[in-house]
Parts: sequence; C-alpha cells; structure tokens
Amino acid sequence: TSKAEAKPSASPSVSVSESESESKLEESGNSGENESSSSTDTQQDSQQPTDADSLEGIIAAIQSDVEAAASKIDAKSQETIKQVGDSYESYLKNKDAVNGFYDTVNSETRTFYGKLAANTVKYFQTLSKQVEANHDLEWDDLTSGFYDGVYDGALDNFYDDVYDGAFDDIYDEIYDGALDNYPDNVDYSARSEVTTAFYKALSNERTDFYKALSDVRTDVYKLYSN
Repeated sequence: TSKAEAKPSASPSVSVSESESESKLEESGNSGENESSSSTDTQQDSQQPTDADSLEGIIAAIQSDVEAAASKIDAKSQETIKQVGDSYESYLKNKDAVNGFYDTVNSETRTFYGKLAANTVKYFQTLSKQVEANHDLEWDDLTSGFYDGVYDGALDNFYDDVYDGAFDDIYDEIYDGALDNYPDNVDYSARSEVTTAFYKALSNERTDFYKALSDVRTDVYKLYSN
C-alpha cells in the first residue's frame, strides 16, 4: 500500500446517475403528496420547505452521512484488529475477519455515495429554484457553501477518516503488528507468502477506495462548476 498516495483532488463519480437521483427524489416527494389536508392553508404550509430541505439542511445531511459511514468503518476496523489478535499465529486463525472489514468499507461507501448523489442533485435543484424566484441572489455566493461544506469539507473528512484513518490502523496493527510478531520457528517463505498476500489485498482495497472517491469528487465538482 502506498501510504504516501496523495489525497484525490478530483470529485467523486457519484455512483448514482443524476436521473436516478432525481427519480429517488420524486419518489420521496410523492409520498408526501398522498397525505390529505383539511384546508388550503394546511396544504400551503405543507409546501413550505423544511429545514432539511434548505440549502444548509442538505449540506448538513451530507455531512451527517459522512460521519455515519466513517464511524461504522472505524468501528469495524477496531473490531477487526481485536479479532485478528496481536500475533502471526492469531492472524492465521482469524484472517477472514479482514475480509469483513473490506466488505464494510465497500458497503458503507456505496451507501454514502448513493445518498450523496441524491442530495447533490437536490441541492442544485433547490438552489436553481431559489435563484429563479429571487434574481437578487448570487449563484456564486450560494454555491460556495456547497463547495466549502461538501467538496472541501465532508469529502475531505471522509478521505481522512477512512483512507488515512481506518486503513492506516489496519496496516499498522496487523501488517506492522501481528504479522511481525512471529515465532522463530516459522518458515520464512511461508511467512513471506502470508504477509505479501495481506499487503496486496490491503493495497488493492485502498486503491479502489481512492479511485472511487476521486471519481465522486469529480462528479460533484462538475455539478458545482456547471
């Protein structure tokens, strides 16, 4: 694993297309349309945007999703480290736990990127409506909040927490820790095969995470810049 690999400067290929995201938003909106209202005033009130539908609320939701995904991944990394143990022999007995960590990283990132896709589209749809309704609003001023809060904020945090956080913990505690704590009678070639396999698998998973995040950042930036 190249631990010195630079933070992706492009934005994530939000793994859900814009049309798919819009469809999800429409489904979410339709659920509210089915609720009956007793008066015109009630209907009008129900159409008012909630805090969660505001530009600030959407950014807050994205940041919350990042924290939730990163927290689950971190918890799984610590659980995995405990399961593997602190020796070469305990690693051999419990090495399947590492695959469980990789599965969690992949599932949590997919879930987060799906939510990010929908919320990114929602943000710019909401922004567009606000600018159309009030021409005094400055598009650049309003989009700067998204750039700072999501592109330079939430996505940077996700990189730090997972790529530089959980993955580093796995590397330090297992590769540099448990696998380096071996008895003198262990065959060198056998141990070398085990450590090389672990290193390659970890490197591949980190690279996949890096590439996916870079693609997502690229897509988010395209929406922001357009």
